[in-house]
Amino acid sequence: MLSAAVGCGFYYSSLNWFVAHKSEEKITALRLVDAFVTNYSAIRSQFGMSAPVPSTFRAHSIDAFNTQRGADDVFRLRWVGRPGREIATAPTDADMAKTIEAFAAQADPKPKSEFLTADGQVMFRTVYPSFAREQSCIDCHNKLQPGAQWRVNDLMGAFAIDVPASAFMHSIRAQSAGLGLSLFIALGLVGLFISRQHFSQIAEREAAATEIGRTRKFLTRSSRTFPPSSPSKMRATKNLCSSIARPKISLAFLATK
Repeated sequence: MLSAAVGCGFYYSSLNWFVAHKSEEKITALRLVDAFVTNYSAIRSQFGMSAPVPSTFRAHSIDAFNTQRGADDVFRLRWVGRPGREIATAPTDADMAKTIEAFAAQADPKPKSEFLTADGQVMFRTVYPSFAREQSCIDCHNKLQPGAQWRVNDLMGAFAIDVPASAFMHSIRAQSAGLGLSLFIALGLVGLFISRQHFSQIAEREAAATEIGRTRKFLTRSSRTFPPSSPSKMRATKNLCSSIARPKISLAFLATK
């Protein structure tokens, strides 16, 4: 029980540590991206009409980031629109769409991190809500979607980061099982050693008690068969009989009498 409890404790402790640290790292990165795009939206007019709109700038930046990572499959970043109101990129699955719509129903939505299964593997996903902070964003989106009627501070979509977590989950499961098994073996060996010591002491006490019983019987038979002829020998025999209660007795003493 103890080894199983320690193994489970280690597993959940490692899982909670991963969630806490990875969530904070990804949320900080997404806040930085969101602040960068918001700032670009505010100063875009200074670059003239040829400057790309913020959504295009953001999409190209994310594509360039993902392209630079190449075959590295440990980080997937995307910006997606609200379900049914997206311009180009819709949520990749129902879980993501549900999370984004839940943000829209909250007064002060917070980023959400969770483990889930997507594309046949375990993912650790963080979704960060993205709001329209600049009027230039609203004007641009309303031109592209005349019927949407976007307003400042509306939830327009979200940043999403998916990190494959299958390898991590397998690793901490193996470590937890190894820790529990090692503790089980160690406790078993300690218990075996203590048991052997205990039974060894019991055996020694039983052997000593058996030897004392044999000596008592021998002395009793001797005193009855050869009664002492003088008071001095009687006293010696009595003293000898009383001394057999001690664990160790020397039969050589009896031979000398």
